[in-house]
Amino acid sequence: MAKEAASPPTAEEVQSAASLLQHTMSKSWKFMNIENSIKETFWRLCLNGVAGAGGHGISMQGPCPCGWTNPHPQDHMAAQQHHFWSCDVAKAVTKAINLQSPQGSPPCKLSHLWLMKPPNGFHEAIWPAIAMAAITAMERGRRYLWALSAGGDNHEEDAAQMPITNYFPAMDGGQVDHPAPENILEKACTRAQAWFWCNLHDLTSSDIIPATWYGPHAADHPLIYIINDQLKVRLPLELAQAMMMADH
Repeated sequence: MAKEAASPPTAEEVQSAASLLQHTMSKSWKFMNIENSIKETFWRLCLNGVAGAGGHGISMQGPCPCGWTNPHPQDHMAAQQHHFWSCDVAKAVTKAINLQSPQGSPPCKLSHLWLMKPPNGFHEAIWPAIAMAAITAMERGRRYLWALSAGGDNHEEDAAQMPITNYFPAMDGGQVDHPAPENILEKACTRAQAWFWCNLHDLTSSDIIPATWYGPHAADHPLIYIINDQLKVRLPLELAQAMMMADH
């Protein structure tokens, strides 16, 4: 039997979701631990303002380096949904979330991220910070993917912030290697996940913890937890082990 298409939300449902999102964002913006760089991408996404990803009616020319082609190039909302949900780079970030979700919990949905609705097992006060960290990682991963596809090196979109490692080959008289096309997507996915963990680490770098983050869930919360009045990131085992080995 064919699966029936979901009916579009009513105007009342849209207004209710928008009001709830605005309320959640208002509370989250008061939490000073969240850097503006992490808040900004989510804020721009809400205002249809992420240029190059459909915002302001501006999308990158041609197919996404992941292989996706917008069947309707003027449908910039489809571009936004791709870059912040269905692109492999975005999926790499949601994969990191799903791997840390409590056992038996359904996978993260688009509405969980875009509307800051916590999935099962995540606390409603903590989840908005995680959602913003994820959206920001997706955007930086998107920019990195397009930079690599255009022949860029292993640096972010701002050439002024090129890492010093890019100069190492030149010191030996060699050339900076460009990644092979088949490696570009994998590199961007890996980098997006790394940015996600870095964003979470930045969130936990302050001693200030919102009172609403405390509760029975605090010590066992996925991704970010509280122990001895300190915020911690619940890193994947393999990443934590690699970091410990690097310290020795």
